[in-house]
Amino acid sequence: MKKTSIKNLKTAKRSKKKKMLGQFLTGIDVSSFQRTVDWQKVAATGAKFAYIKASEGVTIKDSYFAANRKAAKAAGLIVGAYHLFRPKTAGVAEINNFVSAVGKVESGELPPVLDVEVPEDWKNIPVAARIKLVSDWLAAVEIQLGVRPIVYVNNSDAQGLLNHDPSFAKYLLWIAYYSTASQPVLPPPWKDWTFWQHTGVGTISGVRGNCDLDRFPGTLADLMKLVQP
Repeated sequence: MKKTSIKNLKTAKRSKKKKMLGQFLTGIDVSSFQRTVDWQKVAATGAKFAYIKASEGVTIKDSYFAANRKAAKAAGLIVGAYHLFRPKTAGVAEINNFVSAVGKVESGELPPVLDVEVPEDWKNIPVAARIKLVSDWLAAVEIQLGVRPIVYVNNSDAQGLLNHDPSFAKYLLWIAYYSTASQPVLPPPWKDWTFWQHTGVGTISGVRGNCDLDRFPGTLADLMKLVQP
């Protein structure tokens, strides 16, 4: 499988910086919590992308992932998969759980994402060990799927869990920052963001109840620079 060009990712980041403040594409992220999603209705709202939960920890595969992936793409959305990290079970088995759930990053799909949160899971794990666990997952998934993953994290966890470690600066950032502000506040070591989850209690046609709403800072052409060729 061809790797997504790091040059293309850097070009996309430079391009986003040129965009006018407030010029965003909208998207959502979902899991089995939202159950069945009407992706045609989601697409009709103008949403352009969706991240879909594929797996969690060592044993959990999201039961709605395959159906959501297929239906969202059929509706014209650009999709990606994410994994909820569980540090107490981290290792080869957790890497393999995500890779087996996704199979491969298909043509036209966004890079995979590692979801780093749940602070109580990280208690009694030294900072150096935390950084290694996350780094090992990211590196192994990049090798196995041929695409460099994106890191999802909020400001508090970037500090409390990852200690603002500079080694993560090479990964694109999906920032969880719930605010009505025009831009999110970023945690070190990141100076730019690729996706912004700006609310966890959003509503959108096609999804029953609340869901996470996201933004991408650029045009559809900019977003397409991130996808697998």
